[in-house]
Amino acid sequence: MRGAGLNRFEPGTGLASFHCGQARLPGFDARHEPDEHGYTDRQALVKARVGQGIFRDQVLNLWSYQCSVTGCGIQEALRASHIKPWSESTDQERLDPYNGLPLLATLDALFDKHLIGFDLQGKMLISSELSKPERELLLPRKRRLLRKPDHVTARFLKEHAKLLR
Repeated sequence: MRGAGLNRFEPGTGLASFHCGQARLPGFDARHEPDEHGYTDRQALVKARVGQGIFRDQVLNLWSYQCSVTGCGIQEALRASHIKPWSESTDQERLDPYNGLPLLATLDALFDKHLIGFDLQGKMLISSELSKPERELLLPRKRRLLRKPDHVTARFLKEHAKLLR
C-alpha cells in the first residue's frame, strides 16, 4: 500500500480537511535539506495533487465524462487538461473546472504544447508546425469541441490560442 499513513483526505469537505503527515524517507529530512522548494512548498505540492483529482472529476463532470472533442468515454485515456497552464495559474484557476478540457491523451499533449487550440466557438485551431500527414494521423475528422465553450472557458481558450505555435 503506497503512501499508507502519509496523508488523509476526507471527501466532501474540501482541501481544508487534507492533512499531511511526516514522511519517513531514507536520507530525507525536510528540516535539514533546503532547496528551492521549502518544506511548506512540499506540503502544498501534496495538497495540490489532491486538488488535481478534484479538478479532474469536476472537468470530466462538466463534459459528461467524455473527451470534449471526440466524445470518447474511456476514462483511462482521458486527461483533464488545464487551459491556462498549472505553473502560470493562481490557486483558484488551478482548481477551476472551467480552466480545463477533458481530452484524449494525444490531444492533451498537442494542446499542452500549443500545437492545437480552440477558438471562442469551439473550432480547433491547428499549428502550421503540424504537417498534413501528421494532422491526418493525430487529429479527429471533426475538429471542434462537442459544444460551444461557456464564457469562462472561452476566456481561458482565448489566452491559450495566443500561444499557438
